[in-house]
Amino acid sequence: MPFKLGTEEVVVKDYNAAIMKRPQKMEGHIIITNKRAILYASTRGMLGTSREYMLSDVHLDEVKGVTAYVGTKRSLSNIILGIFLLIFGLIVTFIGVQSVGDYYSRGIGEFFIIFGLILIIIGIILALWKTKSIYVHIKAARVPGIEIGVVKKGPIQITGAKPGPDADRMVYEISAVIADLQKQQGVKEIDEL
Repeated sequence: MPFKLGTEEVVVKDYNAAIMKRPQKMEGHIIITNKRAILYASTRGMLGTSREYMLSDVHLDEVKGVTAYVGTKRSLSNIILGIFLLIFGLIVTFIGVQSVGDYYSRGIGEFFIIFGLILIIIGIILALWKTKSIYVHIKAARVPGIEIGVVKKGPIQITGAKPGPDADRMVYEISAVIADLQKQQGVKEIDEL
């Protein structure tokens, strides 16, 4: 464990929830103990030159709820660039087809056709490309919660992360794990957030 647990504190679940490979390697864990929900992340800089650690926690008696999402999405910029390359590829291919009949520009026309087809293929792939994403927000009353995902607000967050190996399982069970622990400890419902 890369950090110290409190007296009589025991890890109940450790989810490797998020990973990032660029611009630096990162692993983000959501750790649920019998006393806290913890976001722990470690990064390693390019070429392994530096290491950074981040830890944020919320005591279970402060947790109001959990929002968790793992899925795929398309980037609007990739769709626009893909459509642009598709159209440009069609134009280049059309110019190449028109030039093939001319004896003096036959080689150039074939090059334009091949280049245009490559642009069309890249455009289609780019427009249809989906990326995996993750978002987790453990909401807390009277104190800031913890977040991991693509939202650019809140006290602690990891942006641009992809789902880690435990992300699906975490989304499926994290809320129930926290609710069960709160019930075991006799935590009453918190009315204000």
